[in-house]
Amino acid sequence: FFKELLATSKKGFHEMFKKTYGILYEQNAYVFTDLFKELENYYMTGK
Repeated sequence: FFKELLATSKKGFHEMFKKTYGILYEQNAYVFTDLFKELENYYMTGK
């Protein structure tokens, strides 16, 4: 359940930020990508 929620949130945030901030978001999207990677990793390993 939580993995689905993370995936849905990740996609939703990406679409919303891309639409709202455009190129500025795209240039800095790695920040959000890294955040979701860390959240997924924490959920899977507890670390």
